Amino acid sequence: MIFELTHPRLGEEVRSIAGYYVLNREEVLPHKGRELLYWVGYGILDTSCCGVTGCGFALVGGYLRERGKEVLPQGEVVSTVEEVLPVEREEVAALIRRRESLVQVNFWPNRGLAHLGTSSAKALA
Repeated sequence: MIFELTHPRLGEEVRSIAGYYVLNREEVLPHKGRELLYWVGYGILDTSCCGVTGCGFALVGGYLRERGKEVLPQGEVVSTVEEVLPVEREEVAALIRRRESLVQVNFWPNRGLAHLGTSSAKALA
């Protein structure tokens, strides 16, 4: 699937009932002649009933097709990306885990991540 992806705002704290997360870096990783777009961030659970914890994670947007094709009035960048297919995800996750020393790697679109913070995705095909 190819879709338009609004890049998340870096450094913006997104709160939830149990804590918050922050995406603090945008990265592009060459992979098999293509470029993977992903973000690195961390999540902190500091208002849950079960104690305090946190973790670092990566969020993979997909393979870049057209970077920065549009800038929205609020300054957010929109790129066209192609989904990393489920059969490719473990290999891509392993590359990012090694590069970033992270355990958790999530992929977009994930049917549970239709809208994440200030970012959004709109399918094109």
